[in-house]
Amino acid sequence: MVDSGLTAAALLLFVLLGARLWEYAWTSWKGRLAFCLPDEDIRIVTGTPSASLRAFPDMGESVAKEFRRHKENGNIFMANRLGEELAKPLLRGDAEMFDGLGEENREPLCFLYALAVRSAVAKRIDNSILADTVLHSFSETIENTDEGIYRSINDNVADTIYRLCLADNQGVGNGFAKLCGKDRDSYFIELGNEAYRRFWDFSSGKIERIPFK
Repeated sequence: MVDSGLTAAALLLFVLLGARLWEYAWTSWKGRLAFCLPDEDIRIVTGTPSASLRAFPDMGESVAKEFRRHKENGNIFMANRLGEELAKPLLRGDAEMFDGLGEENREPLCFLYALAVRSAVAKRIDNSILADTVLHSFSETIENTDEGIYRSINDNVADTIYRLCLADNQGVGNGFAKLCGKDRDSYFIELGNEAYRRFWDFSSGKIERIPFK
């Protein structure tokens, strides 16, 4: 008898709890709908859906068509070669590129070089397909050749430090100094600024010489 009473109580508690959870879920879902859509679009669809609920046009075909055009006219080939050329100074340890910047700063310099390349590509190449192709080729060339350098140019800590510096209206030199363990050191700040200018000029020059059609 006691067991039956406990079972009935437990069942009642379960039902009440389930009802409360369902009420909460429904209230929460209604709130999300109201937040995402204007009032006139919250309705039961009987025939043609309202304009904001209709499917967006499929952009895949137009992107594929654009890619084929760039491939046929040679732009994709040139973009891939450009990415490889931009990777070479890092892979060769180009003396002219890194002269006077300090061998002990190698990893921070690798990331700073990649930052300059990415910035120059974003600034100088308007077409997103070509820009993405260049950066993919750049990254893939390094990954297939030197895993250590590849890790350096994709360092999440370095990426965060530069983002914070730029968000705080500080120059890239400040980020470089932090990564070298020389925060606020004017020599390292200027060294970082000089390195970035050198890398940016090289990358921009390479990009501007490519006759994309």
